[in-house]
Amino acid sequence: MKAAPRTLKKLFGNGRQFRIPVYQRPYVWTRDRQWEPLWDDVASTARQFAKSLHAAWPDPQSLRKAEEDARPHFLGAIVVEPIHTVVGGLETRSVVDGQQRLTTLQLLLRGVLDAVEGNTASGKLVARMGKLVKNDPDEFGKREQLKVTPRRSDDPSYLAAIDTSADCLDDLQQEHPESVFLAARRYFSLAPADFINDDRELGDPRESDTPDKGRATLLVNTLLGLLKLVVIDLEDMDDAQVIFEVLNARNTPLSATDLVKNLLFMRAQRTGHDADDLYAKVWARFDKD
Repeated sequence: MKAAPRTLKKLFGNGRQFRIPVYQRPYVWTRDRQWEPLWDDVASTARQFAKSLHAAWPDPQSLRKAEEDARPHFLGAIVVEPIHTVVGGLETRSVVDGQQRLTTLQLLLRGVLDAVEGNTASGKLVARMGKLVKNDPDEFGKREQLKVTPRRSDDPSYLAAIDTSADCLDDLQQEHPESVFLAARRYFSLAPADFINDDRELGDPRESDTPDKGRATLLVNTLLGLLKLVVIDLEDMDDAQVIFEVLNARNTPLSATDLVKNLLFMRAQRTGHDADDLYAKVWARFDKD
């Protein structure tokens, strides 16, 4: 295996996609236990970065040093394995472990994009954020544009949470109050907007237009450059199931059924079987019970 830290800018770069296998368990992260602590970590990292920049302002050399010395915040690890695609095509990874984290990060980024679009931020900031949420539409088809593709059963709700404009979000959430993806998108839209509009918060001192634009710039730069994940890329000789079990021993407890299901489908996928088709024909009815 190969393990390396990745910023969100590198992790969700253009032409990359993470696919959540159909046999993975549903999305279970919640506001109290995961969303709010994640946002608190993001805001805390941004505040510390802002303090360093203001202490160095306006000396260019001191500012460069402040950026170089900025302390990143690590969001944990994910385990992925490559899916072979055509040369020059979409760079695709199957998610062995980390689907909750990757899904939440996409909803966080989509929510921050709402907050940036709804403020006085420049088109450049909006464009930078947009690149973390969608692959280039001029290069890729609609589904290939997704940075994270959900389990097939989660498709409609997840796609609505990613694609819906901010203006329509309230109406859609009223129509689908049970959608955890829409709830996460809504939370991650409001919390960053509060940060950007809060005059008590420091922003990037190099952004002189307005204070709220300085805070938007600070938040975007924090997300792109100071939040990091350790990405563990598996190779052919690595046993994905063993790694999956070890990593999940510290998270939400896995039932014996979860372990058996993942073992079967990981093995099937590696031996060339169509995991989606196999799941639909053999296992889907058990998950519904």
